[in-house]
Amino acid sequence: MHNQNDIEILGKYLPNNSVKAVTKLIESLNFHLTISKSRKSILGNYKPPQKLNYHRISVNSDLHEIEFLIVLLHEIAHLINWNKHKQKVKPHGNEWKQEFRTLINSHILCGEFDTEIKDAIYYCYFQQSLISSSQCKNLHRILHKNENEHIDQLEDLPNGTNFMLKRNNKKFLKIKKLRKLYLCKEHESGKLYRVYSDAQIVKI
Repeated sequence: MHNQNDIEILGKYLPNNSVKAVTKLIESLNFHLTISKSRKSILGNYKPPQKLNYHRISVNSDLHEIEFLIVLLHEIAHLINWNKHKQKVKPHGNEWKQEFRTLINSHILCGEFDTEIKDAIYYCYFQQSLISSSQCKNLHRILHKNENEHIDQLEDLPNGTNFMLKRNNKKFLKIKKLRKLYLCKEHESGKLYRVYSDAQIVKI
């Protein structure tokens, strides 16, 4: 983020009260940030400068601004960890958790954010030691509570319930749980699919 246009673009995705601080953080670490289209399998990604001479971070563009900030800090923690340890430590080990918590504390918990949001973030990443915003169900519900109140997550529905996926409006029948995924049958084709437990759905 080296010019005003870049800062304005970043401001479209971050909370207003975090843009300046995060911009300075990005400039100090000197990495290439890509704001990506929605990806089913990941919310963000970090790539170290192995083949290229710079770090690369990507974050999905369709996230709530608080989730965008958390995912960005998650990936920046990987970058800082790489600079300190390279591949000598685990990707989400104690060293990474310490860097992530430091960033969360500096850019969210000490900032001007709603107390309910702060409490949910502290519970998820300090008390429960979660590593992904997709795992923090309570925070997700708080951030999206003002959206369509009929929209829920697949894991909240009982087996045998018909639902529609919010992202593509396709209709399914929920059959059973398969570890972290759910086996579902698409109405139109009759095909079976594995759907993530936190997929946003509308009960029908």
